[in-house]
Amino acid sequence: MGKCSAASFVNNVIDSSYLSGLTQVLDSVRKADKWPQKLTNMFDKTAASFSPWSSFQRSFVRAIEAIDKEGAVVRKPKGAWETLKAATPWVSVGVTPRKNVWGEDVVIPGTWLEQWLPWKTAKETTDKVEIEIERLNSLGLIPYPGMPAKYMSIKGERIDLDDEQYDTLVTEGGKAAKKRLDNLVGTAYWKMLSDKEKASRIQRIIKTERKKSRNKIKRQLGIGRGLATPWGTTKGKPAWQKSMALGKKPAWQKSIAL
Repeated sequence: MGKCSAASFVNNVIDSSYLSGLTQVLDSVRKADKWPQKLTNMFDKTAASFSPWSSFQRSFVRAIEAIDKEGAVVRKPKGAWETLKAATPWVSVGVTPRKNVWGEDVVIPGTWLEQWLPWKTAKETTDKVEIEIERLNSLGLIPYPGMPAKYMSIKGERIDLDDEQYDTLVTEGGKAAKKRLDNLVGTAYWKMLSDKEKASRIQRIIKTERKKSRNKIKRQLGIGRGLATPWGTTKGKPAWQKSMALGKKPAWQKSIAL
């Protein structure tokens, strides 16, 4: 009886690994916008997802990480190599953590022993901002904030963000919005607002802080503030100064040279 139970457990682990791998691959393909990205996602996920013991490896990695602290950080591997690293004990800590809407690390709760369980039990939140958003959401006044889009639109033209730029948008925009809301929710002024005004204020703060982060990325790319050069941007400068910034001689210098 004991041997049969053990064998059944092992088979379930292997089966769940294959099913989990298939689900991850199909999900990564579905989320991609373009076919080149769909193919890239598929190969990246396939590298580790179809290993018979991949589910066991992930549970083992989470258990190791949860020994020293409560919970295990969810990783966001980029590419096939990091996907393999994320499933390797002690090496996984070098993989970028996945962030939530507030720019904080996503953590799977539970002790090292609970990381082996197929279900996880989350503690009831004590965060006043989360509680307020849940309350307003139950009233149908506000949806729970989602992750920002991984692109920007400049004069109707779509500009896709790379991983580093998107991490900047999520981390800086999310943390700034959370800080403002932490300082606002629960104050005497907040209690004077109607629920509709509270919902509008939360959405506006999140939108504003994300816009600030996008503007920072635009400045780094030299968009909207002139072309970025080693001598500064060219926006608002006369033609001859733009030429100097770009390393070109203005017309009057060309005339003298002639």
